[in-house]
Amino acid sequence: MKRILIVDDEKEIRDLIAETLKKDGIASIQARDADECLSKIQQNRDALPDLIVLDLNLPGISGWDVCRILKKEEETRMIPIVMVTGHFKTSSDTVFGFEHGIDDYILKPFNPDILLARIKAILRRTSSVPAEEKYLSSPDKKIFVDVSSRTVKLTQKKKCNGGETPDLTPKEFELLCLFLKKPEQLLTRSAITGVVWQQEYYDTSRTVDKHIETLRKKLGSFGERIITMNGAGYKFATGG
Repeated sequence: MKRILIVDDEKEIRDLIAETLKKDGIASIQARDADECLSKIQQNRDALPDLIVLDLNLPGISGWDVCRILKKEEETRMIPIVMVTGHFKTSSDTVFGFEHGIDDYILKPFNPDILLARIKAILRRTSSVPAEEKYLSSPDKKIFVDVSSRTVKLTQKKKCNGGETPDLTPKEFELLCLFLKKPEQLLTRSAITGVVWQQEYYDTSRTVDKHIETLRKKLGSFGERIITMNGAGYKFATGG
C-alpha cells in the first residue's frame, strides 16, 4: 500500500486529505510542521513515504526549506512533493517551485478529488521501471541516463548549471527520458502530458513549457537540443 506524508499546520486540512486518500486505499501519516515532518522521515528510513503533500506556509521552517533539505539527501531526493499554497500564482513563482524540486502544486482552497487525481498520476509515473528501459542515451552517447538509479551523466565536458551530473526533479527526469526515447520526433504538449503526467490534460500548455524551461537550464549547452517547434510542441535534436 502506498503511503503519503501530509505536512500542514491546519489539522482540518490534514484530516481532509487523509480521509480522501483513505477512501482510495492510500495510507497516510501526518506532520504539523517541518520539525515533525523531518523527524518522521528520519525515524522511518526503511519505510519512506511514496509522496509528500507539503504546505508552503508552515510555522517556523517554511515548505521551501523542507523541500531543499529533502532534495539534498540521497535517500529522500527522489520522493515526489506536491506543494499546497495560497500564494503560488505567478509564472516566476511556478518556475521557482519547479527549479527547487517540487513535482506539482495546488492552490488553496482546493478540491480534494483533484488533489487525489494529481497524487495518483504522480504515483503511477514513479512506479517501477521495466528492465528493458534501465538505460537510455542520446544517439551520440553524450547524454547517458541510468533509469533505475535516476541519474544523468553528460559525457562531454560542457558548462551546465548542474555540472556533468545535473540534479533533475522527477518530472524533468521523465521529460529527458521521453526525449531520449524519441529523438528527432515532434512531441506535442498533449503527448508529453500523456506520458509524463499520465493524463491527457494538465492545467495548461504553460505547465509543460515551464518544466522544459527548467530542464533546458539545468542541461546547460545540452539544453539547446530541446527545440521548440512553431508552437506545436518540442523536438529533441540528436546533436553532432
